[in-house]
Amino acid sequence: MLPAVFTTPTSAVRAIASARAISITGGAAAFAALNLSVYQQTRSETWLAATMLLTFGVAGVVGLFSGMLGDRFDRQRVMIWSDLVSGVFFTALIFTDDPGWMLFFAFLSAVAEAPLWSASSAALPNLVPKDKVAWANSLSQLGHNFGVLVGPAIVGVLYDFTGAQPIFIINAVSFVVSASLTSMVRGTFAGERSDSEEHPGFTAGLRFMVRDKVLRWMNLSWMFIVVGLGIVMTADVPFAELFDAEDPGKYYGWMIGSWGAGSVVGALLGRRVTAKNEGPILLVSTLVFTAMLGAIAPMTMFLFVPALIFTSGLAEGIGHVAELHITQRRAPDAVRSRVLSASQAVVDAALAVGFVIAAPVLSAVGPRWAYVIGGIIGVGAALLLIPAVRELRRERPDLEGGPEPDVEDITIAGFPAPDAGTLSGGS
Repeated sequence: MLPAVFTTPTSAVRAIASARAISITGGAAAFAALNLSVYQQTRSETWLAATMLLTFGVAGVVGLFSGMLGDRFDRQRVMIWSDLVSGVFFTALIFTDDPGWMLFFAFLSAVAEAPLWSASSAALPNLVPKDKVAWANSLSQLGHNFGVLVGPAIVGVLYDFTGAQPIFIINAVSFVVSASLTSMVRGTFAGERSDSEEHPGFTAGLRFMVRDKVLRWMNLSWMFIVVGLGIVMTADVPFAELFDAEDPGKYYGWMIGSWGAGSVVGALLGRRVTAKNEGPILLVSTLVFTAMLGAIAPMTMFLFVPALIFTSGLAEGIGHVAELHITQRRAPDAVRSRVLSASQAVVDAALAVGFVIAAPVLSAVGPRWAYVIGGIIGVGAALLLIPAVRELRRERPDLEGGPEPDVEDITIAGFPAPDAGTLSGGS
């Protein structure tokens, strides 16, 4: 039986991680079922790309606005309402099998879900002591990645027998359970916001991100990486059909499930991230993650495909914890949710570009070469992390009481750059 409330820092984080695991499990299953259903009904790469664009890519459009909710309102309430409203829209999917209406309701659900990630990630440094932030990030990411692992497995087991609608029901229920768990947490979801007037407007997170050299290079790198990733993600279903044109669901489920399994292990390893090793970990893990995507292309035996995807997911899981740790540490609480959502918005906007490019790429060269193209783009973009790693290394004396890091004197939209003390504050 669940306790009435979760009051200690560790129990609070475990509850939030469990909520994310449940919600992401339902969501990963539902979106995989949606992709399969739309593609099998339309047999169109354009429809498939549109499905990816209107679900995974939607945060790029609404991210700047959704992040402001987590900085202006109570983050716990933002998380709860985000889950519940998303559940309402996904419930509507149960009553239609028309591809157009399915995409419409899935899009609305994705919009409603957008504030959840930035609000929960911004809250974690407030719920635990500083020395447990990496552990909290690791556990939260573990919950997310567990859902990515289990959700597609549900599709692999159920889809061929039940179709998409029962899987949509599972997702709707998962939103309610997630919101219930979050509501039982008692803790501090926001820190000191006395400097909130220094970060006005919904674009404050974007301005902060651009002025900070580390965050700027980090997000520039990921912006290009996810363009390639959008191409690869759209190629997944057609690639699975190369192994079984009649029953691609089980192969598609194995592919996404392998990614989830690797990312679960990676998230567990990510708890070893510290302010001293976060830069090298981010660079190496990102290079491995992107290189493995390109290596999938020539595989003709499916046995090797899950192994490569597992390795790629493991590396991405470690790298994501390092990236989140860096962002949280550098962004003060008053603007942290907007910085996180701005980062996510940039990435998702680039992912949307990848989805748009994916349809003509797939039509022109097929799924194997789509993987090659995505991998090449990703490895090249990963090298853009080198300036960020160098800057983190240069700032390391500050971690031991040395000089403050330099901040570039950049003024954007009439607002001065934050001072060095602000940048090194964060969590």
